[in-house]
Amino acid sequence: MRKKTVRMTALLLTLALALSLSSSLHQPIRADDSDGAWRLVLDDAITYPDPALAPIVRDGVVYLPVELVLPPLGADYQIDELSRTLSLYRGEQIVAINLLTSQAITSDGRFLSTEAFYSNPTYYVQASFAAGEFGGKLTRLSNGIYRITTGSQALSDDEMVLLMKSMPSFSPRIVDQPTVYLLFHGAGAGLSKTLSLLSQHGISATFFFSANDIAQNPGALRRVYIAGHRIGVYAPQGKVQEVTRANDLLQKVLKLRTGLVYAPSNTTALQNAGYQVWNASLLSSAQQGELSLTRILSTVGWTTSVWFDGSASSAEVLAAILNAIESMRLKTAIETASPFHF
Repeated sequence: MRKKTVRMTALLLTLALALSLSSSLHQPIRADDSDGAWRLVLDDAITYPDPALAPIVRDGVVYLPVELVLPPLGADYQIDELSRTLSLYRGEQIVAINLLTSQAITSDGRFLSTEAFYSNPTYYVQASFAAGEFGGKLTRLSNGIYRITTGSQALSDDEMVLLMKSMPSFSPRIVDQPTVYLLFHGAGAGLSKTLSLLSQHGISATFFFSANDIAQNPGALRRVYIAGHRIGVYAPQGKVQEVTRANDLLQKVLKLRTGLVYAPSNTTALQNAGYQVWNASLLSSAQQGELSLTRILSTVGWTTSVWFDGSASSAEVLAAILNAIESMRLKTAIETASPFHF
């Protein structure tokens, strides 16, 4: 500890002698979040920091409180009021930043330019600079949320965005074994493989058919029904007329009607008409390239649902999920009295 204190003192003295004290600090502009709160992603963890520690954005540069950006990187900080120097350190690595000149010197002898300042109740540093100095990285996800990664993350930025899209509310209730509801389109080239996979895993599912699906391929409807799966109506546009037409065709083919509906949007009219309406927070079609729904579902800490569109690729996604996710977490659409709405 004495060695590090001596080294840090030497850095502060060098900085004080080498740097001019002429520059001034402008009033920072706080980043505004439309929902009145903000999130910060640390590797794969979605955190909800104190609103008083919100990010500050100035001239396109993101500043974060030292209390937020340093701990994930294994670093800490120290302030010298006399020289107005903020020192960031991890072990013997030190970055001493003069608050008045925005100049810094590192323990390996580099002279750098980076701004840091005090804004009640804490000190702020350039987030990308601080992260980079200690082996991390700052990114802004496509949904506007900032993310700090340390190299220990399992999810890519795009997968993290999908994970956050699956959240049923801003601050979901975290559970130990979150349920994943499986919703299936009863048509498409992947139907045979989907039925085979569900049979192998002993899962009785719910398949949703649109009026056009039934009219064009009543044999697929009979096949799913005979296999012991529940039948629902798929209403792509969320209209009551779609459900009425599909039920009329169901009556002709299977002598049954159903109040179970899948609608990707515009569910209010259907709910008001008394139908049990489901929708999905994740789509099997989202898995492409390096995106992996199995990684996302292995990370998610809240109830979610996945829509399988009946394609051959959706059957492949199902196979991966069934092999990676505990069967006790996988439920069918009818296993709750209240459908999951996203």
